[in-house]
Amino acid sequence: MKRIFTSLVAMLLLLNISFAQTSLTEAVDFDVTTVHGEEYNLFALLDEGKHVIIDFFFTTCPPCIASVPTVNDSYEKYGCNKGDIVYLAIDAGDTNAEVLQYETDHGGLLPSVSGTEGGGDAVVGSYGIGAFPTVILIAPDRSILSQDIFPVTETNLDAAITGAGLTENSDACSLTSSIYDLDKNVAEIVSVFPNPVSEFTNLQFSVPATTDITIEVFNMMGQKVSTVSSETYAAGLHNVEVPVTELANGAYTINLTSPEGVVAVSKISVLK
Repeated sequence: MKRIFTSLVAMLLLLNISFAQTSLTEAVDFDVTTVHGEEYNLFALLDEGKHVIIDFFFTTCPPCIASVPTVNDSYEKYGCNKGDIVYLAIDAGDTNAEVLQYETDHGGLLPSVSGTEGGGDAVVGSYGIGAFPTVILIAPDRSILSQDIFPVTETNLDAAITGAGLTENSDACSLTSSIYDLDKNVAEIVSVFPNPVSEFTNLQFSVPATTDITIEVFNMMGQKVSTVSSETYAAGLHNVEVPVTELANGAYTINLTSPEGVVAVSKISVLK
């Protein structure tokens, strides 16, 4: 069962067996910054015609942890934020470091916003969230279509999403999965697949001119955990197999570095 904040309102909600953890029917705008530095404005996403799923969580919440694989699967099933749905994970009460550790420990794929440093606490407050996890679905017209998708199961997520007229788009996940390309004039990540990965993932990247590229894997604390290759690549498209068999479950980044510095980064999740 959901963990309930020790407040009178939350206890009353529990006694009434009310699982609709936001009473809002229309979205409230917000600006947040993820633990990886990505900035999101809700209304800007909605104005682009996107639906938005928000997964409210905190890092020591057992049911939140248990729901991570299910939410990951939904994120990939509907396009890895490259289609008509954008998924965001909004934390309550934790720091960037704590949320990064949560990603590392549990393999979360969603862009994650910490409560204390990324703006998550303000969003939790404005939506009146008192129990976790709470997953809501917002339509482009700013109406909240699902106030609480609970329990967080594949069936319930699919029902909410398809009920909004949306369809699967897993092919989009085989497209570029780079968090950001720092210098496309030097190198660009085209795809990382499969992701999540259990043994090996195939990194595809392109370089416009012959250059030296080092490929390394880092954990979410910024510590290098492996060097995949370091060599000169000719202009064109390249495929490199990245092994993860020695890595623990969690979130990592694949960094491409040239003599100019880090030129491209892609996030991967190791799930065995």
